Amino acid sequence: MRYHFFRNVEQLFRVYGLSSALQAILIRPFSNEKAKSILGKLSAEILGDYTRLKAALLEEFYLSANVYLERFNTCRKDNDETYVAFASRLKGLLDYYLESRRVDNFEKLCEHLICDRVKSVLPEGFCDMCCR
Repeated sequence: MRYHFFRNVEQLFRVYGLSSALQAILIRPFSNEKAKSILGKLSAEILGDYTRLKAALLEEFYLSANVYLERFNTCRKDNDETYVAFASRLKGLLDYYLESRRVDNFEKLCEHLICDRVKSVLPEGFCDMCCR
C-alpha cells in the first residue's frame, strides 16, 4: 500500500461520492498481507477513521525520496511493456519523488536534484542533514 494505491482509491471515492465512514471499511479487502497484519494491530478508533488509517499504513510503508529517485534512475523498460506504459511508470515514480520532497516549483526541483546528486558522490554518512 503506497501513495499510488491511495491516490487511485481516493479518486474512486470522489467519483462515487462515498462517505468518509465507508472509506476505511472499503479499503480493507484490497490490502496486501503486510497491510492486513498492520490493520490487525490498530485500535478500533483508527480502523474507523480513513485519514488516520491511511496515515498509519503510509508510515509503515513509507519510501524515502531517495528510494523514489533511485527507482526512477534505474527504471528499465520491460520487454512486453509499451513505451507509453514505460513513460507512465516513469512519470509515476517522478511524481512520488516530487511529492515526497514537497516540490511545488521549478526552483525547488532544481535545488533538490542538485542536492541529491551531490549527496550521491559524498562518502556514506557524510551528509545526514542535507536536503531534509
